[in-house]
Amino acid sequence: MLSSSFDWSVKMWDLKKHTTPLLSLDSFEDYVLDVKWHPSHPAIFSAVDGEGYAHLWNLNRSTESAVARLQNPSAAQRRLALNRCAWSGDGRRLATGDSEGMVAMYTMDRSVWEPRSEDILQFKDFVGQLKPLPRAGAARPVPDEGVARPENPRSSVHPSVLESRAAMAASAYTRQ
Repeated sequence: MLSSSFDWSVKMWDLKKHTTPLLSLDSFEDYVLDVKWHPSHPAIFSAVDGEGYAHLWNLNRSTESAVARLQNPSAAQRRLALNRCAWSGDGRRLATGDSEGMVAMYTMDRSVWEPRSEDILQFKDFVGQLKPLPRAGAARPVPDEGVARPENPRSSVHPSVLESRAAMAASAYTRQ
């Protein structure tokens, strides 16, 4: 499960097993108002924020930043908050809604809506290695000697995640 928050983060949870999140993604620059998993690619989700951006994340590629940050072309000058996002049932399109009721549609690249079997296995391995984060106010455990530490101290990144900044192709058009 994913949650969006006014603390400028998205958190990933496994509420059947843990009462604290498994991952906290803290690279947003404003309130995160909605978040949705992609319907067919297990590592991809979208999030929308108060600055008017749609963020596309692929957790197989990075837990430090979104692979794409999209702005609604018609709302760019007005800087309207995006407060909703939704994937089409087949995952080929992402719809975002702004604070004035306008909807923008983004068409996704085939690699987004048709994941390879390697993508699915990679994400299962990634999730299997996640451990619950400490409760707020609790002391964070010190990593073992020789284990890589995250570059961003605000981020909760599992050391085994390899980062790459591959761009996710998305083209935008606006529907009124």
